[in-house]
Amino acid sequence: MWSLKRCKRWSGLLTKARGALRRCAAGSGADDETVEFVRSPVDVTVTEGEDASFECELRGSPATTTRSSSVSWYKDDDLIPADDDDFRQSFDGRVAQLYIAGTYVDDAGVYTCTATSSDRQRAASIAATLVVNGRLTLHAPSAPTT
Repeated sequence: MWSLKRCKRWSGLLTKARGALRRCAAGSGADDETVEFVRSPVDVTVTEGEDASFECELRGSPATTTRSSSVSWYKDDDLIPADDDDFRQSFDGRVAQLYIAGTYVDDAGVYTCTATSSDRQRAASIAATLVVNGRLTLHAPSAPTT
């Protein structure tokens, strides 16, 4: 388990833990709300046309403020708009999900979930990779015409 509270004195510090970068933001005191991932998304490999999804789980302190935290998803450092038709996002205050229906090879990349505390003073990010294998289409050779 990784917590921003461990690095709250180091604003902007990037930490590598469990293979993913997580960003630390400064806090101002012992009663600060922390942003913490308790379940990481896993890397996904699909064949083009198949669906893919990522899921991560947060825990905040105090727990009641977690519901007012916000989550954003990024693909290769570009924000995925919440209303994007190609990506369905959900967040219930604890579990954040990103669903990609009918993947394309172009969907391959690094997907990052960033959670921000309700006071916007702390954030944490965690990433997973999507690999989309192209479909192999075999064509039978044409019969020679004479």
